[in-house]
Amino acid sequence: MVLRYLEEFGAPHVLLLDADAALVHRERDTVANLISELDSAGKDLLLANEDYKKRGGADRINCAMMFVKNTAFTRRLFASLVRTHVEGGSRCKSECNCLQEWLKSDPELKQRLLVVSGLRYNRQECTFRCCTACPTNTALDGLNQTPRDDPTMEVLHFVSGNSRGSVRHFLQERVAGREVAKQFVAERVPDRCPGGQP
Repeated sequence: MVLRYLEEFGAPHVLLLDADAALVHRERDTVANLISELDSAGKDLLLANEDYKKRGGADRINCAMMFVKNTAFTRRLFASLVRTHVEGGSRCKSECNCLQEWLKSDPELKQRLLVVSGLRYNRQECTFRCCTACPTNTALDGLNQTPRDDPTMEVLHFVSGNSRGSVRHFLQERVAGREVAKQFVAERVPDRCPGGQP
């Protein structure tokens, strides 16, 4: 799909965001911030790391949020991703897995990729509580003390298996836009999960 937006529609930039991720500040233009990040660094592709995790998270990329500038390089890169999946036979299991593998051997990808902080652009929701279980928390110490309307955060990712129901709590506890969030939750978010479970 990215390749189509880049080649056929000529979109200057493409934002890919997992369905369980959200831009969190209505008053801020996150897309303009992403464009500025790429332009300032002179890069073509932006991914976030997992610096909110202990034990090497800053060295791991996460593809739940990808921001792509339309350049000859990104069109070739995404054409290669499509070709890899269509032709098969690759060890890549996903786009992110391919990018991680290619980073090891492709100097141009290393040169054109900007890796930014996951704390800002792809923070996991569980960091406001405990990721996994609290005794084995994989999030950096102290993150669960930050406010849910953290002004440094742009993208929040409800990825963990224990995030069910967290969207509602996150929206209700945010300071900015609290009444709008309460109205949205009351009108659009059911009290029960599918199957009648609380």
